[in-house]
Amino acid sequence: MTRRVMVVGRTGVGKTTLLQKLGLLSSTVKKTESVEYAPQFIDTPGEFMEMSRFYHALITSSTKADAIVLVVDASNPGQLSPGISKAFAAPVLGCVNKIDLLDSNYEGKVDYARKKLLEAGVEEVYAVSAKEGTGVRELKARIEEILWRCA
Repeated sequence: MTRRVMVVGRTGVGKTTLLQKLGLLSSTVKKTESVEYAPQFIDTPGEFMEMSRFYHALITSSTKADAIVLVVDASNPGQLSPGISKAFAAPVLGCVNKIDLLDSNYEGKVDYARKKLLEAGVEEVYAVSAKEGTGVRELKARIEEILWRCA
């Protein structure tokens, strides 16, 4: 049985690029306009995280996932509903993406994004650049560990 990873986050945070860098998606990056199910992943539209009326769709989709990655942009983590990750049955990892775009106050911005993810209820946070691959190996190893436990 194939295990699935679901990525969740606002529009433009790099969910699909992250799936590519994790080796789960080989096609070109495109805007996801609906929930995309594949054997190894579930890619969700950013609008589903931006509008609370779509949370039910994320929660329903998450029932088919074995691990969830909640992704935020390092320079602008946006608003996250406190405790939102507790609505998902699968383990939720936090991902601060686009660290390659930070110039000034790098640590402060990553720490702020990490704080937002922790408030959303994730227990672990990884800082990555999906574009450059920085930090992706560690995130992938943790995802694989979770998926292995689900087997």
